[in-house]
Amino acid sequence: MFLNDDTDTAKLGDRLIAAVIAAFLGFWIGGFFGMLSMKITGSNYGLAWLSAAGFGLYGFLAPSRSTELWSRFWTEVLSYFSHRR
Repeated sequence: MFLNDDTDTAKLGDRLIAAVIAAFLGFWIGGFFGMLSMKITGSNYGLAWLSAAGFGLYGFLAPSRSTELWSRFWTEVLSYFSHRR
């Protein structure tokens, strides 16, 4: 599905934009799992910040794959909520 990653030709701006988007989504997803962890164990273990850092690094290292992955993720989330009515 994610076959074309132009890591050699990606410019710094493209990498930074992909990293910011991935870090934002990572923080959101990590916050969700941190909330679940807080209810189960009483600590969130900094999951939101850890996942934001990890996802941001992924976005910086593989900008094309990151962009395709998050586009696909948001398409699926939005289609789920639009069909739920």
